[in-house]
Formats: sequence, structure tokens, C-alpha cells
Amino acid sequence: MSPEAAPRPAAAEVGAGDRALAARWRAPGGGAWSSREWEEYLALKQLVTASLRRWIGQRGRPGVFLYDAVGRGLAVVARLVWRVRPSWRRAGRPAARAEQGPDGMRLVLAGLPIPGNAGTTYGNTVHLWPAPEDPERARVLLNHEYVHVLQARRDGAVFIVRYLAGAWGARRRGKHYYWGIPYEVQAYDVERLLAAHPWLPDVWELPPADDAPPATRLAP
Repeated sequence: MSPEAAPRPAAAEVGAGDRALAARWRAPGGGAWSSREWEEYLALKQLVTASLRRWIGQRGRPGVFLYDAVGRGLAVVARLVWRVRPSWRRAGRPAARAEQGPDGMRLVLAGLPIPGNAGTTYGNTVHLWPAPEDPERARVLLNHEYVHVLQARRDGAVFIVRYLAGAWGARRRGKHYYWGIPYEVQAYDVERLLAAHPWLPDVWELPPADDAPPATRLAP
């Protein structure tokens, strides 16, 4: 089945960007996407809503730079702590270092995520530690954090307010204060889908929504 022959029930959901992605992102067998694979892809696209996809390739709303500043500052702190804490070095923990990630993300490896988490996102900056040994686990974790990047780009300065309000709302509904946060539910749903179907494209490969604001597009 060719990308031009998307499954009839989902035809209204398939745009030119989806067909272009299907033409270059091959199915597990190396051929064109089957009807089942289109369903799996559209499930991913449904989880990554248009309100998020419109921020793929964008810097984010005004205010997201505040979170970036926090993430960059913590990268400096991580490097300083590594120098003054011999226990980190004895344990084999490397010095924090930053590298460019996909779609304008700044990855701080051996950074300072919130304790108990393997990754924490601050705007477009993602702190990761410890690094997963399994490449596929590392991939789904990065996609999880990228969903938070898109959420922060969309919300701007009010991201943390809405995130904490989600935790409070989860507790009021009798759910766990972390697992019940809508922002985390969305990110973990994406993570689980990618883990179940490793052939699926990364979230940053998805075609942006048509109403993406061109004035804030990232430089190539």
C-alpha cells in the first residue's frame, strides 16, 4: 500500500505532510505503510494534539526563555557540583555537558533532573541522568521530554502554573499528584505508544499543524 493510498476510514485525517513522512519513513518490513501502520501513526498524531504540533520547529511563546534560563543555570550548577564532590567522580558520574538535540532542544547530559526522574524539561532545555543504556529506552525517554518541550512552547510563562494546577486537580480527583497530571498523562501515553511500536517516527518528525506561527520559526 503506497503513501498515496492511505486507509479510507482515516483519509480525512491524512494530510500532505503525513504522506510525505510516510514516503521517507519506512515501515518495519521496509515497504510502504500498511493499514495497521497508518492506524498506529494516526494514534500517535492524535496523542500529540494539533495545539502541540503547531509548535514543532518553533521557539515558543514569550516567557519560555525563563525556563530555558533555569535549565542553563542548572547545567552550570551541575558542572560546579561535579568539581567539588569527589563522590560523583568516584561513582563514575561524568561531568555535565550540553549538546544540541532535535528541533532546537538543548540536552544537558549528566544534568540535574528532579530527583527520582531520568529527565526534566525546562523550556527547550532537557536535563538527563542517568542515561538509559538501552538505545530504544533512551529514544522513548527523549520523546517523552520533547512532549514537555512542546507543552512549554505552547504555554510560555504559564507552563509551570498549569502544570502545578494539574497536580492539584489530580489530587482533588483522587489520583496520584504526579501520574494524574494531564501533562504527564499525555507524555507517558506517547512514550508507551512508541515503546509498543518502535517503528513509529519520533514526535519531532511529525508534520506541524497548519497554523504554526511563521514569525517564531527556528533557524535551520
